[in-house]
Amino acid sequence: METERTGWHRKVERWLDEIGILYESEYTGFPPYKLDVYLPEIFAGLEIDGPMHLSKKDRERDEFLACRGVYILHLSSRKGLQKEKTMASILRFIEFCASNAKLRKVVNREMLVG
Repeated sequence: METERTGWHRKVERWLDEIGILYESEYTGFPPYKLDVYLPEIFAGLEIDGPMHLSKKDRERDEFLACRGVYILHLSSRKGLQKEKTMASILRFIEFCASNAKLRKVVNREMLVG
């Protein structure tokens, strides 16, 4: 099923651009799953949760990625995303993920090989 990129997706991407964070939109590098926004430098992703989220497939994706060391931050668009609060959450998430990204990438590679 193809997902539709919303204005919230584009808004979060603009905010990431403003602070110079490297990301990939609609990332498909973890088949069969897709991430709204992938942050390759910290081996993590952002999911902008709207009405179509929180399905069984979303939970399966999160479990699949967690087993591979990929952290996910869910941002709820249901009540709107306020720039300051959202960016504060994203920056805390990035700081946390950066502290052990190299180790998680190694573990993921070993899982794929082994």
